[in-house]
Amino acid sequence: MHPQLRHARFKLKVFAIALTPTVSAYVVLLLLYGPREASTAFAFMALLSLLALRRRFYRRKPGECGVAMDERDQLIRDRADLLGWHVVWLYWLLICFVPWFWVAFAWGILAVRTNGVPVEWFPLFYGGAFIVHQVTWSLAIIFSYREAPQA
Repeated sequence: MHPQLRHARFKLKVFAIALTPTVSAYVVLLLLYGPREASTAFAFMALLSLLALRRRFYRRKPGECGVAMDERDQLIRDRADLLGWHVVWLYWLLICFVPWFWVAFAWGILAVRTNGVPVEWFPLFYGGAFIVHQVTWSLAIIFSYREAPQA
């Protein structure tokens, strides 16, 4: 298996490991204690530090010859990165602009000026953009390395 493909699968596993307890704990704490105490569930996002192990996928074993990535692999990586950024822009469109337009058209432009977004949500939005990009990148890599169907 190609190192980039192993890395993409590893990223998806890490995100599943980190997001499952985070979302579960947030829902439980939200129902039991309310939104203020529920934000402590985001401590499970520290599991994303497992992504620091990514360098081990690109190391060559002693005595192994050849390159880790060739031109095709770099082209797949670049296309996956571009797709990831396209999806991040769609994410920002859904997070920022759609709610703004909904408030502006439902209650008028003055409602947009008075309703603010709590400051503590901004790191969550940025973290969400990171997760959206990395998951999209990983899925694009996995689908790009699929073998072509044999005729």
